Amino acid sequence: MEPFGTINGVIHAAGIVRAGLIQAKTKETAGSVLAPKVYGTMILFDLLKKTNLDFLVLFSSITTVSTPYAESDYSAANAFLDAFTYFANAQRRFHTLTINWPGWKEVGQLAELEALPGVEGWKQAALERAIATEAGLEAFRRALNSDLKQVIVSPESVEHVLAQSRAPFDPTMYLPQIQDGRSTGLSTRRLETSFEAPRDGTERQVARIWQDALGIDAVGINDRFAELGGHSLLAVRIVAELGKAFQIDLPLRALFDAPTVAELSRYVDALAWAANSGLPPAIAGNRVEIEL
Repeated sequence: MEPFGTINGVIHAAGIVRAGLIQAKTKETAGSVLAPKVYGTMILFDLLKKTNLDFLVLFSSITTVSTPYAESDYSAANAFLDAFTYFANAQRRFHTLTINWPGWKEVGQLAELEALPGVEGWKQAALERAIATEAGLEAFRRALNSDLKQVIVSPESVEHVLAQSRAPFDPTMYLPQIQDGRSTGLSTRRLETSFEAPRDGTERQVARIWQDALGIDAVGINDRFAELGGHSLLAVRIVAELGKAFQIDLPLRALFDAPTVAELSRYVDALAWAANSGLPPAIAGNRVEIEL
């Protein structure tokens, strides 16, 4: 650092966004989102302990207020920053400021985020609520020149953001391209595994629902959901359709624990049997063999 002289201020803006339902997230995926903000902040604070800084700015997110759909780990990572700023200021080493940013229209994570296939509507809706670069720079200038410990930047009132966060959420509103999967142009099945047709009514129904959601003209009973292009947001629609078709309460996790038509059909049959018999699914699982 000697060639650059004294460090007067530090801005910690690292972060990773990996949208996905919490039921489908792995420990590794969540850890990769938490690491830059949680461990990055702790390491940075330790490295700066002997530095006479004017300020340390932590770039948090308004997701800690709005707790949006499919961003549980990202919201948690930024919530750590919100808490850390008060710990850091209690140490009285230097002024620490956390800024809870909304999305930016022209630059940053939101602008550069690659939307998942079929959920482009989510990104478009987020961009419509985002701030322009000029407004963001002005907000940063004002926050930095204040003696505040935490600043929430929002183009909407915080009360409105909180009200929206409490409202029931329908994820299918962001899936306009899969309402009729066969119109997406993804109709060709491209897998190395050989096609095996459904063998009974349950498998035919499950396969049909997969075909409509994925936009594929033929789904075999051993085809795996992820290999067909499935992801957690598409899983929401499939689980809802299966629940209505078989009159069962199918957990979202089922599609990831039983990722083929054959496996999921056995799962569905077991739940349907339990519902018809009046027995809890755990007991049904002992009566009906399910290999997951």
